[in-house]
Amino acid sequence: MDRTYRIHPAIGIARLGSSTKADGWFLGPEVPGQVFAGPFKDGPGSIKRQGARFRIFEYQGGVPVREIKAADAKITWKVHLVNRKAEGPVFPPSTPPKRRNPTVPAPDRWKLIIDAKEQQIDGVSAGPLPLKGEFLGKDVPLGDLRTDGDGRLIVLGGFGKSFSPAGLPLTGLFNNDGWCDDAADGPVSATVEIGGKKVDVDPAWVVVGPPDYAPAIDNVISLFDVIYEASYLKFGHVDPRLAAGHPSFTHHVFPFLQRAADVYWVYAQAGPHRPRRGGDFLEPGLLRLLSDADPNPASAAYKARNAVFRRLRPPLGGGGIEQNMPDLAADPPPTLPQYEVMALWATGRFDADWTGFPLAAPLESHAVPEQPLLLDRAGLDACAGRAFFPSIEAPRIVEVQKIYRSPLRIDPDVVPPGGITEGLAIPWQTDFLACGSNWWPAQRPSNVFRQKGTAEAWERGDWAAGVTDMVKQWALLGFVKQEPGPIRFVERERDLALAPVAPFAAETAEAGPAEPSAAEVAVAQLFQAYEEARARGDI
Repeated sequence: MDRTYRIHPAIGIARLGSSTKADGWFLGPEVPGQVFAGPFKDGPGSIKRQGARFRIFEYQGGVPVREIKAADAKITWKVHLVNRKAEGPVFPPSTPPKRRNPTVPAPDRWKLIIDAKEQQIDGVSAGPLPLKGEFLGKDVPLGDLRTDGDGRLIVLGGFGKSFSPAGLPLTGLFNNDGWCDDAADGPVSATVEIGGKKVDVDPAWVVVGPPDYAPAIDNVISLFDVIYEASYLKFGHVDPRLAAGHPSFTHHVFPFLQRAADVYWVYAQAGPHRPRRGGDFLEPGLLRLLSDADPNPASAAYKARNAVFRRLRPPLGGGGIEQNMPDLAADPPPTLPQYEVMALWATGRFDADWTGFPLAAPLESHAVPEQPLLLDRAGLDACAGRAFFPSIEAPRIVEVQKIYRSPLRIDPDVVPPGGITEGLAIPWQTDFLACGSNWWPAQRPSNVFRQKGTAEAWERGDWAAGVTDMVKQWALLGFVKQEPGPIRFVERERDLALAPVAPFAAETAEAGPAEPSAAEVAVAQLFQAYEEARARGDI
């Protein structure tokens, strides 16, 4: 029987942090719903970095049969992290195309690319092996490599270092010439020797993004959903349950409903989803109806399911005025696979397997054939998907089918190291601040709750809340953590002094939306112009 070998996750997610302590890091999720218990800081303004761990699996006849560890083989890992933002195209794209830092001549543009070169590591409990490049002659650490006790690879990103060597001011939301940050991405490969024989191994990719300030809340449309859609359109379904046209309520439908309900805790204008309101899909009575597969159109369960489904935007356009969900910036519809799942659910064609809130059991507790897809999904589920403008961990390039060599797997012959994060804002903090409100609240909260249950702006306090402040003080902001009690998610570990704030306007059902900031208005105007240009075919 044919034996093949693949690295999983296919795309791993590491995150920046400001901690420089030897133990100032933690592993990212390895099964969907797994959340680091914290603390996320090991001191004031010292955010721990999130590591991405990679494993190698042996497949027989296309089915995963075992994980290959250091005890089974000689494994040498190779990683090539690059940040090429400063050399990349301006955002939004222009006609004719323009590049950032246009005054840097062609012979010197390599100096804009922060390239840690391909580095390799092997053995058990090895490292840290530093990853470092240069920007205009200045050193920029991009992270380090390690292995665990079984020889698995751990990639840690940089320290959130954003700066201008020449001391230039920040002048824009997305493009700041003369500036750099330490977000990065690139291929992960391995050479494996089993019984003295080398075997081919399907490579993976790693993306280093900003911290996730609300890690227990996932995006309604996650990066996994978007990448799964691109893979689905090119290769077909990866998930065998979806391929069979019979999704699981627990594993496919409930996560969508849970995300929609949870977003209220980081975006208080989602008031209809607050506890004890009609859109609180986690309310036990409503959840019993929504998890019931009764196909009778006259049944209460059927009516409840369809009341939700009728609110979703069709992915291919059309629909009535009430089809306005998800209520996020730029009005993104669910992905095609998401919409198909919800359509099957609405008619009762799903496994009514609900037994209660699923627990994120350790990866090793799952059968080996299930482990690779769980790994592939876990990190990406915790990343922002649509809308892209440009985004947080990865921009619109992930929608392009030609960049994938196989399901969920980026082709290193098509995408260069650094080619995924290239299109993001430079530095990342400027877009992070500007795109508040309802762009990516599960990643970058619009508002948060503290003890008393009043929603407050996440970036509130005794600072000017300008882009320069965000570059300097991003590590002082708080993290939204799940806690028992009527307030499901509470802000913790905040270092900034709190200035008195008025209750958030959307905290009452009668209140209208809060006034957008000048940056949010500018982003909305830019996005409208961008979409109009795309519709005309100009970009």
